Amino acid sequence: MQGQNEDLVKLSQAVKDTPGMAALRSDTERLKRVIGPVEAALANGVRREAVLETLVAAGFSMTINGFKTALQRVRRDIKLQEK
Repeated sequence: MQGQNEDLVKLSQAVKDTPGMAALRSDTERLKRVIGPVEAALANGVRREAVLETLVAAGFSMTINGFKTALQRVRRDIKLQEK
C-alpha cells in the first residue's frame, strides 16, 4: 500500500512540475504529458479511481469513464507514434 501511495505522490508532483499544463484545454492532452507516472502507478497496482482522484486534485476535470477513454486514446496515439 505504501508503494502505491508513493506512486500517487510522484504522479501529483509530475503534474505540478510539467510546464504548460494549465494552458492546455484538453484533459486528454494534459494526461498525455504525464502518462509515464500514470502508467507506472497503474502497473504497480494503483486503482484507476485512485489515479483519477489524484489527477482531479491536481486540476483535471474527468469522470472515471472520461479517464478510461482518455487513457485509451493516449495509449493508441503512443502506439501509432512508435510505428
